[in-house]
Amino acid sequence: ITANDLINHRDNLAETLTITTTNNHLRVLRVALQDGLRSERIDSNPASLVPPIKRKGGTANKRRAFTMPEINKLLEVANDEWIGIILTAFYTGQRLGDIVRLTWNNVDLHRPSISLTTKKTDRFIDMTIHRTLLGHFLTIPAPDNSDTPVFPDAYALVQKHSGHVSALSTQFHSIMVSAGLVSPRSSTGKREGTDEKRRLNTLSFHCLRHTAESSLKNAGVSDAVAMDIIGH
Repeated sequence: ITANDLINHRDNLAETLTITTTNNHLRVLRVALQDGLRSERIDSNPASLVPPIKRKGGTANKRRAFTMPEINKLLEVANDEWIGIILTAFYTGQRLGDIVRLTWNNVDLHRPSISLTTKKTDRFIDMTIHRTLLGHFLTIPAPDNSDTPVFPDAYALVQKHSGHVSALSTQFHSIMVSAGLVSPRSSTGKREGTDEKRRLNTLSFHCLRHTAESSLKNAGVSDAVAMDIIGH
């Protein structure tokens, strides 16, 4: 296998797959070949010479924040548990995985506050609960055990998939489709009803982090404080 072989393979994949998926294929091959190099099965790693595909202009399909009308559309079509997850993301700026792993031990309705240690950065965060989010939490029946997940269905789905949130991301995409914010996905890797490659959506659950940060800055919060709240 030569670098040219891999370049041709990369470019062929890019004809039918998104840039992100194509680069992920290349990344997997690079890791596998590097393992072969370490075990002395091969003399060099040709994938190390093959650059990933870059998006044109460097900003195409860039993720963006949700607008408030878009947030309201999401809340209109989401079920009760997803309403809570969306509100928690909007008012805390935390990642999907950290939100669905919250238990009632993390939530103090009397202070009121949310405290958690983020999985990605191992950072402890303690923040006041916004009154709108607090109002939603108060509508959830109090559990007998404080170890109970705040969002039990989402938590169970994450546990079923060995801690990965991909299934929840798919659910959120369906919510965005129902809200009319994005187009349905196609199993062919092409845009629904067309022969064009599916472009990366500019909206995803992670965009709620951008929305939270933008809202803080629009409220006059300094960059340093906003970054501390979001957990950067």
